[in-house]
Amino acid sequence: MLVVIRGNSGSGKTTTARAVQQRFPRATCLVVSQDTVRRLMLREFDGPAATNIDLLEHIAMFGLSRGMVVIVEGILDADRYGPMLQRLTASATHALHYCFDLSFEQTLIRHAGRPQAADFSGEQMAQWYRGWQPLPFTDEVRIDAAWELDSTVDRIHTDIIRAHHSGSPTPAAPRVDSATGLDADRLEGAVSSRPAMVSSCRRALRFAWFGTSLTEHYEAHHPRLVDQTDLPPVGSLITVAQWRHRGYVHAVTVWASTRFPHIEFTAQNYGAGGATSNDVLATVRAATHDHPSTDLAVFGCGINDVWRFHQGRHHEAVDIDCYERNIDTALRLLGTHARQILVIGEPPIGWDPAIDVPAANTMLAAYNHRAREVAARNGAGFVDLWTPFHDTARCWGWDPSAPSPVPPSARSLWSDGIHLSELGVELVRDTITRYLLEHRTVEALLAEEGT
Repeated sequence: MLVVIRGNSGSGKTTTARAVQQRFPRATCLVVSQDTVRRLMLREFDGPAATNIDLLEHIAMFGLSRGMVVIVEGILDADRYGPMLQRLTASATHALHYCFDLSFEQTLIRHAGRPQAADFSGEQMAQWYRGWQPLPFTDEVRIDAAWELDSTVDRIHTDIIRAHHSGSPTPAAPRVDSATGLDADRLEGAVSSRPAMVSSCRRALRFAWFGTSLTEHYEAHHPRLVDQTDLPPVGSLITVAQWRHRGYVHAVTVWASTRFPHIEFTAQNYGAGGATSNDVLATVRAATHDHPSTDLAVFGCGINDVWRFHQGRHHEAVDIDCYERNIDTALRLLGTHARQILVIGEPPIGWDPAIDVPAANTMLAAYNHRAREVAARNGAGFVDLWTPFHDTARCWGWDPSAPSPVPPSARSLWSDGIHLSELGVELVRDTITRYLLEHRTVEALLAEEGT
């Protein structure tokens, strides 16, 4: 697999190439930098017959011959480096081409934030600036100033994985027969021999989820209810074939599978309806004793600890100090079982005519605060659901001081005041996945795996 990233000095080519490289296991992705080869290895001035052009090609060919993902990056002037890049493209099973298209002023701004900003001046950069200079033999993805680094890296990385799994090699520019003007390879019956890309791009990560019915989120299912070609008529009686986990655990897993297509995600849902922190701790004990280790453990509870108290079921309620001890013990156990831990705070209760909801939510907020503190002590991450739920629900007319059931046609984050509606599931999914992206959790897990 060949990836070419071109652009003027200061565009962000090297930063992008290195970030893409971090997405792959060690020794499977080779970055070939024009600056490294020309300026550091050879101490050579650039020119039409510069030695670095051949050396760049030889290094890249070595990586391709070993089945690596090879990223060639640099200014790579189309006139001088184009023929070499065309040869590499013809030698690769797949080839992807990208080029930064920034104004000179934009490159100066980016250059000012680089560690090597003092190595050369704006006047030197002006001499090197070539504007938009496309390669004549292929289409390049044009990267302008609107592209953020993360989105650029995500795009290139996803393109690599999709090209690898497509099985269709990138067509090389044909050799033209001088006598007939036709494709010379076809006339000669030539069959190109190209190295296959390594299959080690495919990885697997296992997430284990511990919590209450908000985590468990069972739905009744029958295959005909989701088969668009065989939907039962309105009014039909359908036998429930199974209960299956859905909700935000399923939504996060679906999101991760499409966001990181080179990774196979497995979700083990240990959620249990009605569980207090006593019950969730017992589940953690059993899981860490009887089940294989996991990459990410996600832990959340507390709503039933509080709800049971306000329902008058005091023998089931869990006071805040016991709740804190339960979470601390659970996180310590998970610390021996999981490579990373994430604690999810509880959302507020939407409504329940049988209890004092504002008082219950005041208590629940205090439990969330304890959960955040325990997470910090144990080196775990923490996702706050309270704030996005509170703010979104208020936009839709929910009054935290006098909560009441919403009309069936109204938007709500809750289906029954406690459990989540589709909108509530999506808000949790969005909040968790934002955390995973901002903290680069998946990338960190892969990097730990490769060390």
